[in-house]
Amino acid sequence: MSHFLGRRVLFSVVVLIVVIAALKLGFISGNNAPLITTAHTQI
Repeated sequence: MSHFLGRRVLFSVVVLIVVIAALKLGFISGNNAPLITTAHTQI
């Protein structure tokens, strides 16, 4: 059982590293939206 969990964690780490590398190399672009949006505030 732990063997399959180890494979799953390793696969997740590899995917995360590939996504970060693709972001850094410019293959994909990140979301440039701000975290806090105040465009729809009511007074």
